[in-house]
Amino acid sequence: MLLLVALLSLASCADLDEVNSRLDRLEADVRDLQSAIEALQRAYNDGKIISRVDPIDEGTGGWKVTFSDASTIRLINGADGKDGVDGQDGRDGQDGRDGEDGRDGQDGRDGRDGEDGRDGADGHDGVDGVTPYLMVDQDGYWCVSYDKGATFSRLMDNQGNPIKAQGPQGEQGPQGGQGEEGPQGPQGPQGEQGDPGPQGERGEDGVSIRVTANAAGYYVFQMYQPAHPDVVVDSLVTPYPANRDMLITAISEDDVTHEITLTLGNGQTYVFNKTYTMPTSIAILATSAVKLGKGTMATLEFRVNPSNALFNYDLASDQCQISLDKVGTATRAGKGYVTPPTNYRLTRVTQVFDERGVKKTGQYKAYLADAGTSTDYDELAALVLTLTDARGEEAQVSSSAFEVRSAANLFTEFGFRVGGNKGMVTRDTMLVVDGNNLQLSTPYILDASHLVATFRTNGSRVFVGDKEQVSGITVNDFTQPVIYRVVSDRGEENVYTVSVNVSGFPIMYLNTPGSALVTSKDEWLEHASIEICDDAGLSTYRGEASIRGRGNTTWGYPKKPYTLKLDQKAKLLGMPSDKRWVLLANWMDRTLLRNAVAFEIARQTSLAWTPRGRFVELVMNGRHVGNYYLCEKIKADKNRVNIHKLKATDTHPDSITGGYLLEVDQNFDRLYKFRSERLNLPYMFHEPDDDVLTQQQFDYMRGYINAVEQSLVDEQALAAHEYERLIDVQSFIDWWIVNELAMNGEPSTRKSSYMYKDRGGLLTAGPVWDFDYYTFVPEFQTRFLNKWSLYYGQLFKDPAFVAQVKSRWLELRPRFDAIPDYTRQLASQMRGAADMNNALWPINIRVNGDELMEYDEAVERLIDMYQGRLKWLDSHIAAL
Repeated sequence: MLLLVALLSLASCADLDEVNSRLDRLEADVRDLQSAIEALQRAYNDGKIISRVDPIDEGTGGWKVTFSDASTIRLINGADGKDGVDGQDGRDGQDGRDGEDGRDGQDGRDGRDGEDGRDGADGHDGVDGVTPYLMVDQDGYWCVSYDKGATFSRLMDNQGNPIKAQGPQGEQGPQGGQGEEGPQGPQGPQGEQGDPGPQGERGEDGVSIRVTANAAGYYVFQMYQPAHPDVVVDSLVTPYPANRDMLITAISEDDVTHEITLTLGNGQTYVFNKTYTMPTSIAILATSAVKLGKGTMATLEFRVNPSNALFNYDLASDQCQISLDKVGTATRAGKGYVTPPTNYRLTRVTQVFDERGVKKTGQYKAYLADAGTSTDYDELAALVLTLTDARGEEAQVSSSAFEVRSAANLFTEFGFRVGGNKGMVTRDTMLVVDGNNLQLSTPYILDASHLVATFRTNGSRVFVGDKEQVSGITVNDFTQPVIYRVVSDRGEENVYTVSVNVSGFPIMYLNTPGSALVTSKDEWLEHASIEICDDAGLSTYRGEASIRGRGNTTWGYPKKPYTLKLDQKAKLLGMPSDKRWVLLANWMDRTLLRNAVAFEIARQTSLAWTPRGRFVELVMNGRHVGNYYLCEKIKADKNRVNIHKLKATDTHPDSITGGYLLEVDQNFDRLYKFRSERLNLPYMFHEPDDDVLTQQQFDYMRGYINAVEQSLVDEQALAAHEYERLIDVQSFIDWWIVNELAMNGEPSTRKSSYMYKDRGGLLTAGPVWDFDYYTFVPEFQTRFLNKWSLYYGQLFKDPAFVAQVKSRWLELRPRFDAIPDYTRQLASQMRGAADMNNALWPINIRVNGDELMEYDEAVERLIDMYQGRLKWLDSHIAAL
């Protein structure tokens, strides 16, 4: 029922049919935007070819992408006015967005003229999105800019009339233009707008305007009377989304290859060919013979030229264009002159990626399998592409010949079984023998120092050094690569290098009914079974749970995060008992450590509670899906956020005062939420639960928040330190220090910022949360990130608060010196798991800047960033 308030206030000022019509149009726009990104992903997966790209100008700006099959996608532009493709000019002005992805701002403070470095020293131009800027022109009308103030145009209401900001008796205020500019980067946390204050208030005919973002993620201009700021006179929904992840920030064309690259606001890229390019040659990337034993497989890498050439390599498709040809025969078979060999066959073809997950353009891997028809063959073969040329005629491109022969000195099976490795191996783990470098990355091996390998071979004898090996019997130390020699009965040797990479972390086995996939972050998938084995392989927990996805942006990434709800409270891996837990994926974090390190920083302060976590290897429905951070969920509990659990009957003046757990987050996606009157911050209720919270409790906490903000915004109240009667000042200082040290810009984007109020207590900051995205980075090392976010823009105006910040920093500072050693110790445990995780989930976006680094290099970079941050804060906090 609380959600109807906004609609009712809107309906009081406009015809209900028009309101519904506007909402319908908005919902349609959002559906179109989301479906466009989904269609883009499908087109990319299908290998479609772009035939043309045309700019569109329908208020939103953007491009219409047409594929060769005549399908089209309409994409909204969030770019920096870059050159277009297909001969189209780059878009500038209103259509060339170079504004930041500002969040829910108001219109009064001009960041360009702000104090404390807000004129550009600390606030840098950002990218990726659109931030509407407001001002009042000389005639007293509201004007809006969508290009960071380069051009302004009058803001029109729904009837096409300009909106007056100055009435006959009113005084025109100064420009209410762009808000303070925050740190630069792909996160786009910029564009906070100031409090509208008294400027630009209307006389008889005028209104004040603030910029917000609605639940669907679009910017909205809200009109209100200054005397009644909580009453929205009317709303104008803009076509500009605040969610930068659904914006196309750039479309570029390579002059040589004519590949078209589309870049999303979150850094993800899609590369398409603009025109079909026919392969002209195939180059085999190996010189040695392909050796096959009975029932074995081998791979062969090859390159197609030019590198952007397309062909169908799906062997299950009738349209497949690649085949294997036995060279030296003149029999006409298959497509053109192709003779399929009988002793082996081509089973599949895949694209090749390097060890960092980057696609090797134009490079592929062919899988050849022994057919089991003979144990004695030595033949020449070639890969052949059968194509249709520009005249519609069939043509063929063939590779050079390569040798394929049977061999009697091969491993046909290799791995480690529980039998013979008790206490060291938790599950039978067998390798696919492919080539001579056998690499095993597994969470199921606890100790690699003395393992017994199980193998099969078609050779006569197997050696490590001079010691003959017996399958299932001989012990070796696999902490370093082990060199095996397989010898045939004719004395021919084949050398294998076996490398074993172990995790060393506990394993969580999670099985869903019927191995069902977790596809929703809203609906629980029930009756999943969970077992957790510690790092010694001992089972420490068995039970049932419900599972669903979690996160906003992170839910859209390949490696999914999850929320767990156990059937009964339980201690997991030594953490206090509870039902609710989360599995953080940390997909975009090469180190996997950012959340854990930031939480350890928080534990050096006096924040009442910081989520505890343990790294685990997650095995879902029998498949190892990577390293996860099993973490306590933020909720009210004696072992977590220790506040009273409100009941619906708690309406007495004493009992209604707590406890409440709120989150400030511009996603604004919970059931019960409100925007504050003075700072227009988006608050959402986490406690009490949705089925408990009453209107009276909702109104109480909203009133308390508005009182807090009033004590900060009102100059006399701020000078009298009235806020000290309403907020726990030290908690807000400690919370700020943690986010500054971790270089976390989330609070400045109004995301993942928690605070709580216990019964009879003050509003308290915390807990901290969400540090895996764009933290510990060079761009943020030498500037304040959150000095003007949330309440801090007002608090730092108070010399008494500044003095407390300085004192508190000096008090806490010695504790922070231990963080580098903690990080290195954790990294030494994580190294094997991180390599396994990166092989499973290569990072295909560039956020933190260390995605392509080796693991140790990425960790040292994080530590360097942190230590540099300490030094910078030492001098700049002292200078506040």
